[in-house]
Amino acid sequence: MVCRAGTTTNFSMGDNASFLSGYCRFQSRSSVICGSKLPNGWGLFDVHGNTWEWCDDSDGPFRVFRGGGWANGELLCDSAYRNRNEPSVRSPFGGFRVALNSTSVPAEAGQGHGAKPGGVGTAGVAEQRPTMNRD
Repeated sequence: MVCRAGTTTNFSMGDNASFLSGYCRFQSRSSVICGSKLPNGWGLFDVHGNTWEWCDDSDGPFRVFRGGGWANGELLCDSAYRNRNEPSVRSPFGGFRVALNSTSVPAEAGQGHGAKPGGVGTAGVAEQRPTMNRD
């Protein structure tokens, strides 16, 4: 899973939630520009908190989303926490991540609003990452 970045811990930076504020926006009144916090071990930003992300996963008629959001507590930002809803549901708390295989990313990708080189930008900006594995 992208959020874990190859780890087996609760968060990409370990099991200690006291470090979470350096990596994610949570228990707040609003989201922040993507890339405002530290990246995970794969160089991806905002994989915990900030915005719930729809995943390429389903649970019956429901779609799964993960990561927690800016208004949630630290427990909902845990890598393993899953939530679900109908695909037609719209919310100011959710979004999705546009991702390409790192060998397919154009040279200008990652240079958009809020982007970090080789990292992630806001919606519509490509992100470099390893091929996604499901868990």
